[in-house]
Amino acid sequence: MKSVRIYLFVMLLTISGCTQESSTPNIHDELNQKVDFPVVLPEFDQYVLNYAAIETSPVSDKRKTITLGYAPERNESTKLTKEEKETLKNDQNKEVLLGNPKNENNFYINIDNSEAKLVNGERTTISGYEVQYWVGDQNANYVLNTAGATYSLNVIFSQTSKQARDGIVKSMVEQISKTK
Repeated sequence: MKSVRIYLFVMLLTISGCTQESSTPNIHDELNQKVDFPVVLPEFDQYVLNYAAIETSPVSDKRKTITLGYAPERNESTKLTKEEKETLKNDQNKEVLLGNPKNENNFYINIDNSEAKLVNGERTTISGYEVQYWVGDQNANYVLNTAGATYSLNVIFSQTSKQARDGIVKSMVEQISKTK
């Protein structure tokens, strides 16, 4: 009888875990439905996606920019209310899908459908792809133009070491290039 109770308890945990997991929104699918260019969501070993938003240009509804913020762990303590999300959407043309724009992240990736060029940037090859970059005192910017979208990475030095930054850039380029 005791084994039956344990079995039922385990089944209940399994079922509730599945329900919880399936109710979690799939940000990748949602982003790809809302923009007209292919989106790759890079994943990193020591960082999780902590922020995701789509900003629509005030000039053209077709021009959209996705902003992804990554941190060592997800900050769930400062979730936006429904009213705050509506205010951002109406005032700034920004639809927040995950997190809060006020939360600090170690690095950000902007994705849009227009080619980007860094002024005063240099070029390097990472995993066979040309990447533009610029390194300053407090941050570094990297741009990878693909056939479908442009990926701009901004790494903040106060929160990320040079070694981690180099690994992030290489991992991002490799993941994006695999999906071409």
